Amino acid sequence: MIKKLRAKHVPETAYLIMFTIFSAAAFIEGTTLTHVFGVDRLMALTYRIYQLSVLGVLGKIFFLDDSTKKTKTGIFLTLAVLYFICHRAQAMAPFFMAVFIFGAVGVDWKKILKCFFFTGLLLTCLSLFGALFRIIPNMAQARTYFGIPFRRFSMGIATPTDFAAHVFSLMMASVLLRDFKCDKKCLIRLSLIAFLTFALTDARLDLILMILLLLCTAFYDKIKAFITASGPGFFGIIIGGYALFDLWITHVYYMPSRFWETLDRFLSSRLFYGNVAMKQCQVPPLFGRFIPQNGNGLMLKPGERYFFIDSSIVRMWTMFGIIFTILMIMLTAFLIIRGFSTKYVPLLVILALIVIESAIDHHLWDISYNVLFVAAFADWSSLTKRQR
Repeated sequence: MIKKLRAKHVPETAYLIMFTIFSAAAFIEGTTLTHVFGVDRLMALTYRIYQLSVLGVLGKIFFLDDSTKKTKTGIFLTLAVLYFICHRAQAMAPFFMAVFIFGAVGVDWKKILKCFFFTGLLLTCLSLFGALFRIIPNMAQARTYFGIPFRRFSMGIATPTDFAAHVFSLMMASVLLRDFKCDKKCLIRLSLIAFLTFALTDARLDLILMILLLLCTAFYDKIKAFITASGPGFFGIIIGGYALFDLWITHVYYMPSRFWETLDRFLSSRLFYGNVAMKQCQVPPLFGRFIPQNGNGLMLKPGERYFFIDSSIVRMWTMFGIIFTILMIMLTAFLIIRGFSTKYVPLLVILALIVIESAIDHHLWDISYNVLFVAAFADWSSLTKRQR
């Protein structure tokens, strides 16, 4: 019976349906629909959808996948450890993502990427038009440059920065689907999208990331040659060194210094709040810990002081702890080694950009923003054939 289901690609189809439902629910949870239906009500609904989707993928892993008992035992133990860590940190996104990572075995990576792209594109457009036509709230924030006030808009997403992050993730998925083979018209379209997004959201850091992506696309052949020549070891050192640098500057941040004050202002207080978190957590936990936070670009709890850790790298170290950090290093190393062994350089370029983004963005484990980790055990054959 199970062999017949595999022959008809039922496990792959079921996974793609669960993935699409989950990513759509994760996207919706991060919109201003929370102001329409209420935060608690919407989060309760999306959490039930998460549970059902995850249960469906777990069914594929343990009942439909053609894996050995030893492999399934290893997956079970890893997921049990992650569940324990995430439960202690009161942030379940990494556990949910891990289920989809293990569940992607035998699933065409190109199909997953297309599901991510078209689901995200549809929901981003709906959010944008919903905000423009005042169907859902369009949150506005004030920012001042040289004494001149500017307004930045969230376009139906929780914050302006989150909207820009969604656009950036879609831009990355788009060029990854094309294997970075973009003509001038494509580059012009992407450039227009980047600067229109900046005009609406004033998300400086996301604009810098978009410009980096455009440069990587325009000069892809040279970047490909550099990455290929560097080898997995040197490439991994660059990735790891960047993450360590982010932790270091956050740790040594010193408020009275004019240099640090200027840098922190440019980074929208990310260093200050990250430093507060690291001071609260002098010794990183082994299995995660809960750090109370208020806000995510906006004050969600009136009367309380804003505090939020934006850097995924700092969150990994202070909230999820040592064991989780080791698992993330192993996952990243596996992606790097597999990327080099299959000559799938486009994925390595996107991985580098996501690591850069993780220093300023807390969405590293949110499937509606980042799908790359799901590629770890997926079937790359439909894409890597074009790399050789």
